[in-house]
Amino acid sequence: MTFRLFKHSCNWLMRATLMVLAFATITASVLVITTRYWLLPDIERFHEKITAAISGAIGNPVTIGKIEVLWRGLQPSIKLIDFRILDAQKQAALVLPGISTRVSWKTLLAGELRLASIEIEGAELLIQRDAGGKIFVAGIPISTQGGNSRLSNWLLRQPHLSANNALVVWVDDMRAASALVLQQVSVRVENSLTRHRLSLRALPPEELATPLDIRGEFHGSDVSKLSEWEGQVFTQIDYTDVSAWKAWLNLPREFSRGRGALRGWAGVQDGKLASITADLDLHDVTTTLGDDVPEMVLLDLRGRASWKAVEGGLEIATKNLAMRMQDGVELSPTDFYFRTSQSVQSENAEKPASNELRANVLQFETLVSLANFLPLDASLRSQLDSYGPRGSVTDLNAQWQGTVNQPISYTIKGKFTNLALRQVSELP
Repeated sequence: MTFRLFKHSCNWLMRATLMVLAFATITASVLVITTRYWLLPDIERFHEKITAAISGAIGNPVTIGKIEVLWRGLQPSIKLIDFRILDAQKQAALVLPGISTRVSWKTLLAGELRLASIEIEGAELLIQRDAGGKIFVAGIPISTQGGNSRLSNWLLRQPHLSANNALVVWVDDMRAASALVLQQVSVRVENSLTRHRLSLRALPPEELATPLDIRGEFHGSDVSKLSEWEGQVFTQIDYTDVSAWKAWLNLPREFSRGRGALRGWAGVQDGKLASITADLDLHDVTTTLGDDVPEMVLLDLRGRASWKAVEGGLEIATKNLAMRMQDGVELSPTDFYFRTSQSVQSENAEKPASNELRANVLQFETLVSLANFLPLDASLRSQLDSYGPRGSVTDLNAQWQGTVNQPISYTIKGKFTNLALRQVSELP
């Protein structure tokens, strides 16, 4: 009896499922046929409604000169000709000759316009920062303090965006700089929930750099909350003059001058720069590695270098890094690691300052010359200068807690060759 009841229930459930699937299939078919053969051929009849839907989605008034429709697969493809975004004064802030889009069926589920792809060809975009620091994109103010970000967030919800052969002009009235023009700009953005992938190629002026290649991946959901975003950016330039960018960019003091080729990765955590890794082949480099150290001028710099912010300090590392300083000091290809962190007071106890230094090979004479430019404790720099160590060490690994004058603990390992020190006070 129980088995028959169970069998009867399964049969009923199967029939109901088949009926629901059949109804859904018929409904979808009717919707596709109605859209393709009745709505789309007479799309201009819905011109005003389409314009209003786009305006509502991006949060700014728009005008469209003409709408053309093609059907590709199961998705309608729409081309918007003479597309214009208007500013608060109803003036055209951005004019696009043409935008090709494919409408996504997710629009029916999301309750807002969703596009399977957005493709823009030949756009001309003006980005401006006024004297007060406010940024405008195509004449539309962009809030940096959690204001209206409807357009930006709506774009983040579209899966595929691309722009080809664009012209981008950056005007910075705050810095009183001349216009920076980037030509042949190609941008591609892939969005998936909170993950966003970006690729950008552009041709800057010849005196600045060869073509730019920038790629990035970020995680975030709201443009007005950039402090919560994280991700990584990759950049490759076959040649650039870093100092030539000063007119438009605030260059980090760690790397304020240099020319040559570079490839780099920048990490972002909580909306802030958290790490930098760079493969370098540079000349005439100027760098400053700390608050209380002078500029270091290098004639040549080759290899990999990295910087990372850590709690209460920083990490600096190199791989096969070679340099030639202005005063004649040379560093042969070296793998080097230095980490320093200040003491931290917690609820239970104080965590003492810690330092670590590693190197595959190091000439002490070179170390003394470089010490004045590294963010070392002042007493350590003074002692290195007083003792004037000579010789070399391989596979160096030195760690200590506390200050150099009063270390709480320390360990030093390595293979020393021809080691010598100056006599200081009573020490031999």
